[in-house]
Amino acid sequence: MTTAIQPDTDLRYWLANEDWYMSRYTREWLERTPPEIAADTLAAIAEDAVAEPRAPWAIVATVVASAGLATSDGIGGKGPGSRKAGTRAALILAERGDSRAIPPLVRVFSTGGFLQSKYQSQIETALAKLLESADAPSGLPTYAGDIRTLAECIWQSGERQDLSPAHADLLLAAIRTLDAIGGPAELAIIRAIAESTAGNVARQPQRARVKAVAENLIATK
Repeated sequence: MTTAIQPDTDLRYWLANEDWYMSRYTREWLERTPPEIAADTLAAIAEDAVAEPRAPWAIVATVVASAGLATSDGIGGKGPGSRKAGTRAALILAERGDSRAIPPLVRVFSTGGFLQSKYQSQIETALAKLLESADAPSGLPTYAGDIRTLAECIWQSGERQDLSPAHADLLLAAIRTLDAIGGPAELAIIRAIAESTAGNVARQPQRARVKAVAENLIATK
């Protein structure tokens, strides 16, 4: 039996306006809403989570929304309030172990830059937790493309500099999941990392650590 997605106008509003902690409205909504319906509703809102545009006018709008000033009109469509609500919905979905959070979190993931999400640390933690979960391989082939995108984004970022420990750990979680999925496209990314010589990987401890794991995974094929 298919569950109906809850009307979410008020929820979107509060997700767009709360900051680091859930609003009282969001907490109470989660408590009173059946888990399956809550998950479907959050997944629908999370579809609006996308990377922030770089146009000057968009930067101003993003700052306003990030300050918790989004109006009900401002969260319609793909505006900054809607994007923020989408990101927060995806993070809640990830806390519940729902793999539908992976695509929106990958879309807002960034390795750096002015418009890196203020929730970047939580995004990285949430993605790592989902990818490292015990039942991840059996449930993640649907999102293999998103996980490949994540792995490529991290590995190709600043090839002349080392990865941060957090990014290296997330990349390791990604390639281990790709190895478990085991398709040709997934193994091709692992092989590319294993065979990489770009940026003098040997002198970059975190990249060398990832490369060593990739080599071991490929050696078992």
